Amino acid sequence: MLLIYGASGYAGGIVARAAAEAGLAPILAGRRAEPLEDRVAELDVEGRVFSLDDPAAIDEALRGVSVVLNAAAPFAVTQAPLLRGCLTAGATYLDLAGEVPELASAHARGAQARARGVMLMPGVGFNVVPTDAVAWLMHRRVPDARRLRLAYYMRGRFSRGALGTLIADLDRPGVVRVRGELCPERAAIRSLDVPLGDDAVHLVSNPWRADLLSAFVTTGIPDIEVYSHFPAPLPGLMRRPHLAHFARAAFRQAVRLLPEGPTGATLDEGASYVWGAAEDDYDGRASARLTGPSAYRFTALTAVAIARRALSGDAPPGFQTPAGAYGGQWVFELPGVTLEEGTP
Repeated sequence: MLLIYGASGYAGGIVARAAAEAGLAPILAGRRAEPLEDRVAELDVEGRVFSLDDPAAIDEALRGVSVVLNAAAPFAVTQAPLLRGCLTAGATYLDLAGEVPELASAHARGAQARARGVMLMPGVGFNVVPTDAVAWLMHRRVPDARRLRLAYYMRGRFSRGALGTLIADLDRPGVVRVRGELCPERAAIRSLDVPLGDDAVHLVSNPWRADLLSAFVTTGIPDIEVYSHFPAPLPGLMRRPHLAHFARAAFRQAVRLLPEGPTGATLDEGASYVWGAAEDDYDGRASARLTGPSAYRFTALTAVAIARRALSGDAPPGFQTPAGAYGGQWVFELPGVTLEEGTP
């Protein structure tokens, strides 16, 4: 059985609907009964209410569950108790995390999970899967690659939760992958113009992105940089953390006034783009550009596909990345996804 925790949230709701439509009959779970009841009734599935502050309640709720998909942000708070519950229950753990610390926390439990025969795969949504697939492809094209650059761009509206996370990160230092190690680095200190969509998009370095861990695990490429598009004035504030601190309160107030996230036609009209380029020390190089549906639709596609595989028993134990466990070709074959290859 599949249990989706955080199913009453924005991303969790999109994934829950997709899972139900795919015939997976998910159990929907969360910490509050009232918002969950509406979604349970809408999808005509089972619901379970439990707090992540109560280990005994988690263990009881996961009884009989073989796969847990955590869609409840912030994952820095929700991941550890659910992951512990999965290790106790012998259930696969999946989540929608997308930042380095969240993947690093799961990675640190990899040996324990392997010993218990449990797969841990954080990052089964847009935040990791398509970039991991492109990294996997670049490694196949340039097997001795020393440098990997990844970039992504989303056309469409952000959810309120995603904007809240971004605002919280504005003055937080991050990392970059150099010679195989994660080294401290601030955001937006490098820039890159990449043809994504109809035009070149201006991107800046993103030191929080989970690819800095997942792509290294998948490929072993020692130098990895990740780039993202941020609307003005955010890149400037990222480079000036003392100003970001004062701007945060105003941004948070503005975000509270926004809708929860894109819906209906607005959601379907969005698009997502991923670019990757790899090079070795001998003039070997390759690049690729992936185009897909909106990030939220993409997340539903990938999360449901991975949950289905895990439910069928295709869940190698230990810490896994999406492309490390399953390769990347399946991502390129998802509905609405196209791939173009070239040289940078």
